[in-house]
Amino acid sequence: MPLLLGFVLAAGAVALPGQPNMAIPAGSSDSKAFAVPPNEEKNLVLDAASKEQTVKPGQEGCVFVFAVKNISKSPIVIFDVRTSCGCTVATMPSKPWTVPPGGGGEIKLTLDLHGESGTVSKSAIIEMSTGYKNLEIKAVFQ
Repeated sequence: MPLLLGFVLAAGAVALPGQPNMAIPAGSSDSKAFAVPPNEEKNLVLDAASKEQTVKPGQEGCVFVFAVKNISKSPIVIFDVRTSCGCTVATMPSKPWTVPPGGGGEIKLTLDLHGESGTVSKSAIIEMSTGYKNLEIKAVFQ
């Protein structure tokens, strides 16, 4: 495996020196780089950018489902959904996931609430061939 030196981006990818907007997933053994444009993607529409749930004391977790739709005339490739911490797990139909024009589906964020209380807020970023989208989730204990 070739040694790649770079900078860790906030989205959890490693920037390749001398290659603007080129990255590989952090910790990946894949030597193929993919472009991560620095702009927010406007053609992948979400049912909401942030979601909140009320949870009961002792509840071990909760799932947030985000509906997505590609409103452009071109496919959008979603490489990954990176979460702000290990207590949140993202799932999507496949990795990478190509969303055809007019197509859509769901991205799920599962939040582990073991040992939590009060209000728990987390974030995630959808990394796409055409930009990114931010997601926010919040669990509020009763």
